[in-house]
Amino acid sequence: MAICRFSPAGARCRGRLARGDTATTATRIRQHRVFADPARRCDWAALVVAGKIDAMIAAARRYQRHGVTLGTLLVDLAADRDQLPTAPTAHVIRRLEGAASAMWFRFFAGLLPPPWEFPQRSRRPPADPVNALLSLGYTWLLNRATAALEAQGCEVFGGLHEYRAGRPSLSCDVIESLCVPAVDRWVVATCGQAELTPGHFVREEGGGYRLQPTAFGRALFLWEKSWQEANAESIMSEWIGTLTEFVRKRSQDLLYGTGELVDI
Repeated sequence: MAICRFSPAGARCRGRLARGDTATTATRIRQHRVFADPARRCDWAALVVAGKIDAMIAAARRYQRHGVTLGTLLVDLAADRDQLPTAPTAHVIRRLEGAASAMWFRFFAGLLPPPWEFPQRSRRPPADPVNALLSLGYTWLLNRATAALEAQGCEVFGGLHEYRAGRPSLSCDVIESLCVPAVDRWVVATCGQAELTPGHFVREEGGGYRLQPTAFGRALFLWEKSWQEANAESIMSEWIGTLTEFVRKRSQDLLYGTGELVDI
């Protein structure tokens, strides 16, 4: 059994104490085996993007019940999702994910009341206060997912997001279906209820925006509250369970396919 040390808020895994022959070694071997296979990586990428689009559809329907007009959003997202099972490569799946995200963010912009503005998603640097708030929320979410994966003994690299030094790519995969319920809806509620205002953000020399330190604690409190209300911890745990089961089954498929009968 491993002992994991988390930060007080549970957002970072500070370290693990485990036996030298820990059973999680098998998890990492399976991961390497499965994600080294293009077909299995493609399967996982499709699963991740399907989860993300499902989250967008669920959120859109929720706003629809509150009187928001959706236009063709649901039809367009469903059409994008329907292409996933036949997508030949992870690259094509990433293109479908990008198209779905563009649809979602166009809808998202219409949910924000004045004086908030959101022309488009921008990251480095965030071009406006809404983008700065989104990036902050995604960072908190990514840290929490990375901590949970490290505590499980997983290698933090992925299938939809390819390996890149310094980036926890597998964490990026896991949070895809959580971005809308755990961050985007939080931003809409925070802006709509005037919990924060554009005046709480400052523009830096490079042109990007960031939240002022005096408002940071308030933003974190609101995000933690939203995290609990959205039951995001449970959703994240389910996705990590989906990941481990996917890796276990696909690893078995690869072994049996080569005539080996050893299940690592």
